Amino acid sequence: MKSLTLISIISIAVATPALAADFFVGAGVGWQQDEIKRTLETDSESVHFQVRAGAILEENVRITAAYSYKDDDVTADDQKYKHYMHLMTLSYDYMLPFAFDGRLAGFIGPTVGLYTNEFDDRRRTHYTWGGQVGLQYRLSQNWSVDLSYRYLDMDVSGSLHELDTTQQVTLALDRRF
Repeated sequence: MKSLTLISIISIAVATPALAADFFVGAGVGWQQDEIKRTLETDSESVHFQVRAGAILEENVRITAAYSYKDDDVTADDQKYKHYMHLMTLSYDYMLPFAFDGRLAGFIGPTVGLYTNEFDDRRRTHYTWGGQVGLQYRLSQNWSVDLSYRYLDMDVSGSLHELDTTQQVTLALDRRF
């Protein structure tokens, strides 16, 4: 099933250029909170870093593929754990223009992906799904800034340290081509 999902994500990313009007690449930084259940019952909070690329398919539709990374030291029951997360997502956004000149727009849409979660030396890869909302401001013809909030359900069960949800607030700078 993981292979089928990965093949689907890659197929969409490869087929997107045929439909695209504009492409973009960018980078972002933000805050990420992971809710950890079962043995820890705590949260892991830290800065995350993101790189991304995508396409504007129509005036109000964009697709974004993103990779983000976060690491954190988690303390629970007087024991320290090292927590790493690698998150790969594919998002579909519907853009809602707020200004007549088109420079400010809101966006909302679903997200799917895979993540690798590592506590100390235990590494597992799982599916994730959720959604995001945010604002985009076009600085110029080729540059824009996004401020976004993303909520993801992590779909983990049976793990010693079960990751339940992830929330991200990200500020990103994109370059259009």
